[in-house]
Amino acid sequence: QSMMRRVLLILGCAVLSSSAAQGQLDRHRMEQVVDSIIGSYLVAEDYLTGGVVALVYPDGSSYLKGYGLADIAGRRPFDPKETVVEVASVSKLITTTAFLSLWEEGLVSLKDTVGRLLPGVDLNYDPARPVLVEHLLTHTSGLDDRMTYMESSTKEGIVPLQEFDRKYLPAVVWEPGRFFNYSNYGLNLLAEVVQQVSRRAFADVVRDRLLIPLDMDRSGIGYPPDLMPDLMHRYHLKADDNDSIFTEDQGVKWTNTPGANGFKTTAGDMARFIRMYLDSGRYQGQRILRQETVVDAWRTHFSPDTGLYYQQGLGWRILQKHGKRIVFHDGDDRGTESSLVLFPDKGFGYFTAFNDQVGASAKRAIRDALWELVHTDQVVRPKQFVHTSGLDRFTGVYLYMNDGQASFEKLTALLGDVRLEVVQLNDSTLGIDDRRYRALAPLLFEELEINSRVRFLEDDGRVTHLTFGSSTYRKVPAWKDPQWHQLALAASILIIIAAFLGWTLMGLTRIIRGRVRRPAWSHRAWIMADGTAILLFVVFLFITSRTTMLGKEVPTMLVAALTASLLAAVLFPLNLWAYSKLVRAEDVKKLVKWGYGLLVLAITIVLAILAAYHLIGYDFV
Repeated sequence: QSMMRRVLLILGCAVLSSSAAQGQLDRHRMEQVVDSIIGSYLVAEDYLTGGVVALVYPDGSSYLKGYGLADIAGRRPFDPKETVVEVASVSKLITTTAFLSLWEEGLVSLKDTVGRLLPGVDLNYDPARPVLVEHLLTHTSGLDDRMTYMESSTKEGIVPLQEFDRKYLPAVVWEPGRFFNYSNYGLNLLAEVVQQVSRRAFADVVRDRLLIPLDMDRSGIGYPPDLMPDLMHRYHLKADDNDSIFTEDQGVKWTNTPGANGFKTTAGDMARFIRMYLDSGRYQGQRILRQETVVDAWRTHFSPDTGLYYQQGLGWRILQKHGKRIVFHDGDDRGTESSLVLFPDKGFGYFTAFNDQVGASAKRAIRDALWELVHTDQVVRPKQFVHTSGLDRFTGVYLYMNDGQASFEKLTALLGDVRLEVVQLNDSTLGIDDRRYRALAPLLFEELEINSRVRFLEDDGRVTHLTFGSSTYRKVPAWKDPQWHQLALAASILIIIAAFLGWTLMGLTRIIRGRVRRPAWSHRAWIMADGTAILLFVVFLFITSRTTMLGKEVPTMLVAALTASLLAAVLFPLNLWAYSKLVRAEDVKKLVKWGYGLLVLAITIVLAILAAYHLIGYDFV
């Protein structure tokens, strides 16, 4: 909280000091504010390890600066011209730009089907609705998303681009062109489109069409040997048993998706990249992209509603509010936080990259501050709400659509925070995620306190989805609500544990009292074996969640967990057979039969939920 107060104070001072500028950029103040924000995070309790910034002004000049440490053990500071930084998803702008250079030459069309360009890539959804190149650029391909296999454990294990797209590409699970769902795999496919159309390696196309003309000699796709010694270290902040904060080195990220997150660069090189875009595709008199190409990339190519603040261009994200806009792309990964933001109407842009998770807060604070400093002439008009009747049709549970849907990673929907509940607060107000929204139009709502808008989507007059422009959620019936699944799963597992404890205590009691008798082992043992397999699944899954992050190969403990669930499913028919025998046994008390019946029901519920989340067997790809 104290950290946020300091940042808010900086933002407030920035707005007051720049009010007289009336639209002119106050460079000194902008640099001072950025320095102050980053400086405050460097000394915070949850501290920022380090990073770089590049501010690029309308006259082409730039402000470059490094902060903190790029390598803690070696005490190597960040240098804006020398330190090579990971940029995570800002790489997508490099992939986009390489594609745009081929597109404007007529070598590929936005309406080309990806399946035609990339033979062997499985994009089957509906032959009448193929995945187009445009869908890759606008994150509307309908591809499922998952983390597994995006990284390799070693450099030698990196999967070549063409092989990766055919072996590990997730399924198309949503109608192409209909919903925005951010896709790493979509931009990696675009990298292969670049490779296929140019008949050259993707990294070579980027080098020859962008890096050499822009004098970006400290940048590259993949792992250029001359850059690796100066690569920043990625860190993750953790707390020890005494709540003391320490940093953990994450090592090098060996990515299998170079088109999505494989670019490495310096702040100085990114300043040149920004300068090219701000100069309508030119750099030092050389044309890299046509002006009309740049303009087209920055216009809205997909949005359910032009009233939403977030829109999607060609590769570029668009944020527009109060008559002002920025085009941008963020990058975030474990130990990497980056952002590239352009203010096209002001001729200004900037780049930031940090090497731990605190950078996420720092880059948001910088964006908010620079928005106010650059857009001093923005006019915030009063919100014009309209009356919308029948708000109850919007209420219900909505699930995030960007989590794994077709593999075991659907588990994240069960365990993660992927649901929104929309409730009606009164005749004119909806509640979404503890925030209040009122209608600007029949399906468009705005939050009352902050700048957030949501658009509901209909199908045959029935509300089916909601979107913020930057993320999409689908409405589900109550029986598909993960919260109910969590409760049912927890209750069922408790019943299984209680049955085991009760069974053990009863056996010990009989032994102590000398009343040992031989139970119907052949019947009850199958039931208990099934329950044992489920408990093993829970134990192995817990160990996985505590020791492993998805992203690389499937963790061994997760394979063990899925093996246990598969064993439980195989034993289930024997479980039912054993219970039917137990029910008919005349020497078994009715209370015991009821107890085993409850146990069988609990096992049935667990297996049904595991099947719904692809957690039985080896559904890895």
